[in-house]
Amino acid sequence: MVNGATPPEVEIDEPLVRGLLRVQCPAVADLPLAPFNNGWDNDIWALGDELLVRLPRREVAAELVLNEQRVLPLLAHRLTLPVPVQLHDGMPQGAYPWHWSVVPRFPGARAAESTLRSQEVEALRLARFLRALHEPAPDDAPENVFRGGPLSSRTDTFLELKDLIPCTELGYDILRMEHVWSRAEAGPQWTAPPVWLHGDLHAANILVDDGRISAVIDWGDVCSGDPACDLAVAWMLFDAEAREVFLREYGDASPGLRARAGAWALLFGLIYWRASDGDPLMAIMSRAVLDRIVPVGRASDDL
Repeated sequence: MVNGATPPEVEIDEPLVRGLLRVQCPAVADLPLAPFNNGWDNDIWALGDELLVRLPRREVAAELVLNEQRVLPLLAHRLTLPVPVQLHDGMPQGAYPWHWSVVPRFPGARAAESTLRSQEVEALRLARFLRALHEPAPDDAPENVFRGGPLSSRTDTFLELKDLIPCTELGYDILRMEHVWSRAEAGPQWTAPPVWLHGDLHAANILVDDGRISAVIDWGDVCSGDPACDLAVAWMLFDAEAREVFLREYGDASPGLRARAGAWALLFGLIYWRASDGDPLMAIMSRAVLDRIVPVGRASDDL
């Protein structure tokens, strides 16, 4: 997602990737191989025209690949949009110490850099996808201390980030930020059993092809918890009218859920802003969220 965001802990080059493929996945090992993308956690290599090789670039990401490999095959059959279920589960080999995957390559570009043909139509499609995903998760679902828990667990992070952002310079209302967060934190919380979550559902992990959502990718943060964490995507992708369509189609537009989802979106917007130094994509994603939630001069609270 983000080129050069973190230094790799293992050098991943063409000989290493080709060597892994020749030993473990020989049927596709001779397809053309080229660098595709470097993210926070993974190096991605294009393998022919229809496949990608995903390799963790640092130890902290190695468990995330295992989460994807274990969970996606269990969830994919009921989901209403394509997801990158792995075609091969790679194993550590030689100088490369972690599990890796060969996955399908879907058409399209990241939603953050795309235009939706119809916001309301895509809001319906994404809401149906999340409604299908957000089923109760088993006790052994992966845990993620940063996603899906109570808002109170992220209050310290929110307070730190909102004090760092130059609100006056950027045109954001810091008092409204505080109101959005405190109201959601004080309001109704999730008390039902935890549900399956994508965990990192943002505009760079949704692909758009010809104006339509074509896939939901990067499932390393899959976990369980409060669905508000995933529903924050409505403030990342959609205008106010399409957000209403999204929430109605999802089936729960309660004030508590809406407030928590908006607060999660605000937190993510601040996180993206912190990561945006030298990264235009993060800046785009941050502004898209914050412009919808906390611009100076907003007359009414639509969360």
